[in-house]
Formats: sequence, C-alpha cells, structure tokens
Amino acid sequence: MQAQAIRISKGFSLIELTVALTVFAIIITASGGTFASIQQAWQRQKRIIDTVQNARWAMEFMVNELRVGGNLSVVAGDRVRFELPPGGPLNRVWYWRGNGGVFGSRSIIFRGPGTGWGTANSNRQELSNLIVDNPTGNDIFRVISNLYIIELTVEKDGQQYTLRSQVKQRN
Repeated sequence: MQAQAIRISKGFSLIELTVALTVFAIIITASGGTFASIQQAWQRQKRIIDTVQNARWAMEFMVNELRVGGNLSVVAGDRVRFELPPGGPLNRVWYWRGNGGVFGSRSIIFRGPGTGWGTANSNRQELSNLIVDNPTGNDIFRVISNLYIIELTVEKDGQQYTLRSQVKQRN
C-alpha cells in the first residue's frame, strides 16, 4: 500500500489574498472618510471659538477702559467717547463700529484716541471683527440710568453669538 501524500499549505491562495485586501481597502476607505469629517467639524468649531474669544477679549478691554474713564458719553448707538485719564479732553478715546466708508468696515469695532471722531479715525486700531447687527435691535452702546451697556453680536459660519456687558463708571 502506498502512503498518501500529505499536502502542507505554506501561504494563502490568490483568492484568499484578494478577499483580504478588498476587505482591508473598504475598512481603510470608511475610516478615512470618517476622519476627514471629524477634522472638518473640529476646524469649524475652532474658527467659531476663535471668533467668540476675540469678541470676548474686545468686550473685556472696552469694559475695563470705560470703567476707569471719565466723562463717558454715548454719542450714537454705535459710537462712544470718554477720557483717559478722567478730566482731560485732550485724552479723549473713542470706540465705534465702522460706517462702511471712511470710518471703516461695518463689521469691525474700532478704538482711537483723538479730540474728535475724525482724529480718532486717523489713529484707529481694530478691536474686534465679524460684528453684525444685534438680533435684539439694540444699539451696541446705550445708557440705562447710570449703567452703560455694550452689546456685541459676532457671526461666523452662519451662527451668531451675542455678548452683553454692563459698565458703571468708577469716577
């Protein structure tokens, strides 16, 4: 009687290898799409957070200066002036939202020192951008009794965020 030969396989067949590679490719493709989607969402959220952080910083900056300033006056709903240090008209500082023309873009809040608005405009610095009209209809700067209220609304990627603060002058 002849001995039966035992066949030992030393690898995968071509069909097994093809099936394994196809399954692996499907998994990698699905994972890549998920990763790209997560990364896009993360970047969108980061842009929004940066925008809100910028507006919060500008709000805090204005509140701190207005609190210690003197002779605060809301000239218009989008413009305020005060003195730093209090008591000197030559030390006048202005905050305003641009008018879309000579006084800057409407989407920006500016700060500028100067005896008049025109002088302040020539010395202006940008405080915050992406400013839009407040959905409440309120002005950016307003006075209620002896409280000065600042209300900023920023918009990024179609979402609006409104920040409000009240300031009572110390002087």
